[in-house]
Amino acid sequence: MALFSFSNPQSILAAVFVLSGAFVNGWTDAPVAITALVATKTMPIKKAALLAGVFNMLGAIAFIFINQNVALTVFNIANLGGSSLLLSLLISSLAAVNIWSVAAWFFGLPTSESHGVLAALSGASFFLFKNFSGINFYGWLNVLAGMLISIAIGFLLSFLFTKIFLKTKNFLPKNIKRLKIVSSAFLAFMHGAQDSQKFAGLFMLVLFSNKYSANSITVPVWCAGLIGFIISIGTAIAGTRIINKTGTKMVELSDVSGLCSNLASAFAMFFSSLLGLSVSTTHCSSASLIGATVSAKKRVSIKDTLQLVFAWALTFPACFFISYLICAITLST
Repeated sequence: MALFSFSNPQSILAAVFVLSGAFVNGWTDAPVAITALVATKTMPIKKAALLAGVFNMLGAIAFIFINQNVALTVFNIANLGGSSLLLSLLISSLAAVNIWSVAAWFFGLPTSESHGVLAALSGASFFLFKNFSGINFYGWLNVLAGMLISIAIGFLLSFLFTKIFLKTKNFLPKNIKRLKIVSSAFLAFMHGAQDSQKFAGLFMLVLFSNKYSANSITVPVWCAGLIGFIISIGTAIAGTRIINKTGTKMVELSDVSGLCSNLASAFAMFFSSLLGLSVSTTHCSSASLIGATVSAKKRVSIKDTLQLVFAWALTFPACFFISYLICAITLST
């Protein structure tokens, strides 16, 4: 078993790419946790980012003790051969995801970088074996089921929550701001629980590069905390584009719809995480924003919604083929 070594430049480079992926995740995925807070002017972006950062880290650490099934899904999503090429394949995969995610961020589209990672690893495996034999289709069923279930639950719960909360007019005006802050903290906590595990799984690939196909791994607390911290920095630095796209252009948010979308997506992610399903905060939160806005009979931009769905759908094949292309260019002899 070859462990990570600071004397191995390739291991160091792979670790840096994992952390850079977590940072870009903070740009593209994590901002949706605080979209409602910022878009409804409940909290300025800097304070909201700090809130998200703290609860990202808490969620990342807490779920290490509950279950690590999401990290295990990433760890075993694709066979990278157990050869000397493993770290090179991993670096190529993360480069592909970062290229795609930064391009989407430029247009203000919140893509799921964690899902892009799974597709990119599969693309690298396809390059190695020249077929789909190295791809864990059971793991992919977990991912796709989690995506569909979380989107449906997020939309339906936010729709129902909004209907219920709109009838509590005597209660909400006094407490709506506090409730929105609590709901955003809950959602950031769940984002940390989900996405930190995905990048922690990648980090374990680097640490145990010759034993990545093990049936089980144990993610140390320091690793989860580090990933959560890096994600938080990305949100604080570059999350504004995503917040503007989803919180102002795509939907017309009110205090009630913002609160209910946060609660719905957080609960959907909480139950998905308990079941060990790998889900996307972006998918969950965006579906919840739309469900709450429709329920409140506010404006939903069809154009921006279709752009979002297109970006979701394109993430899988784009990251797969970009990863394959980078592997073919850099690793072919």
